[in-house]
Amino acid sequence: METKKSFSLSSSISDRDLMMIGENLRLRLHDVSGGENIIQNRRYHLRSYPKCFEGAEVIDWLILREEVVSRQHGVVVMQKLLENNIIHHVCDDHQFKDERLYYRFRVDDETFHINSEIEILLEGERLRFLLHSEHGDLFRDYTPHKSQKTSKCFLGSDLVTWFVQQGRAGFRPEAEASCRKLLENGIIRHVTDDHHFKDQKIFYQFRLDVLNAKLGDIVDFGDISSISNSTKSNFHFDTPSAAKVVRSITDEDLIAKPIDKTGSVMKKSISLKELRDPNAPYVKKNIKIVRDNVGFGFVVRGKSPVYVQTVDPNGPGYAAGLKAGQIIVSINNQCVLEWSHTEVADLIVQYPTTINLIIMTAISDE
Repeated sequence: METKKSFSLSSSISDRDLMMIGENLRLRLHDVSGGENIIQNRRYHLRSYPKCFEGAEVIDWLILREEVVSRQHGVVVMQKLLENNIIHHVCDDHQFKDERLYYRFRVDDETFHINSEIEILLEGERLRFLLHSEHGDLFRDYTPHKSQKTSKCFLGSDLVTWFVQQGRAGFRPEAEASCRKLLENGIIRHVTDDHHFKDQKIFYQFRLDVLNAKLGDIVDFGDISSISNSTKSNFHFDTPSAAKVVRSITDEDLIAKPIDKTGSVMKKSISLKELRDPNAPYVKKNIKIVRDNVGFGFVVRGKSPVYVQTVDPNGPGYAAGLKAGQIIVSINNQCVLEWSHTEVADLIVQYPTTINLIIMTAISDE
C-alpha cells in the first residue's frame, strides 16, 4: 500500500512542492526541541563547518521517523534534494552518500539563488511549520454536508487574527492581503477551490497539508531492488565508515573531481563576449588572499570563464571577501578569462603564500 502511495505522490509533486518539502526538512533538522542536534557546527582537523549534517546520521534520522523505508531509499531521496540544489556537500566534492560526509542546506550557507517567488515559497513553508509546531490549535477538521472529513484546515478569519496578534500585520486588512498573497502563490488554497482568501469563517489548507507527503514520497520508489539496481553505478550504499569523513578545502580541492559531477552555482551561463562588454552589468574587484596552512580555501569550476564554486566559510578566501559565483579574471596579473579551471588551479598552487585576484561579479549580487 505504501509503495503505491509513494509512486502516485511523486508524480504530483512539482518543483515548487519539492522546494517547500526541502525547506520543511531543513526546519525539522534545525529543531532542537526533541534533544537532537542533526544540523550543527562541526569540526574536522583545522576547520570548522557551520550548520551542516552528516550523510549517515540524517539517513538514521529519516528511518527512525519512517520517512523512508531503507537506507537505499534515503540516499535516493537526499540525492534528489542535492540534484535540485537544495543541499550540497560542503566542499562540493560528493554526491549524497550514506557516509560520515558533511552536507549543508544551500539556504544555510547563502548559496541558494533566491528570487521573490522563491522567497515567498520558503516563507510560506516556515509559516506552516511554525503554526503546526507552536499553534496547532489553529487547525481543525472540515466535514461539509456529511462528506469525507478533511484534516488540517483553518478558518481564514482565524489566520488573520493570528497575523495581527503576532505582529505580522498592523490591522486585519493588511493581514488579509498577506494571506491572499499566500493563496495566489499556491501555498494555501480554499478547501474546494471556490474562494479567494477572505477574512471570514471559510476553511483553507496549506498545499503541503493537502499532499500529506512524507519526504520519501518525492521519488518513484517501486521496490527496493529496482532502486538499488538503477542507482548502483551512481551512489554508494556502504555502511557508515569513520574513515570516510569530510576534510578542509585544500589546494587539491581547487580542481574538480571527475568522479562526482556536482551542480554549478552559476545562475546562468556567461560568455566571454558578455564579460568584455563595457555596458554589461558586471563590476570588477581586487581580492588579496593569504594562504593558511591548509590552502586558499576555495574551489573553482568552469572554462572560459572560470568561476568560484565553493568558498570555505572559515578559510582565507572567505575572510578576504571571495564569494561563490564570482568570475576569476586574473591571478597575480595573469589574465585567465580563457583558461579552464584545471589550468587556473595549477597556477594558483604555484603561489605558496599570496594571490591577488581580479574577479567580476554581477551588479545585482552586490
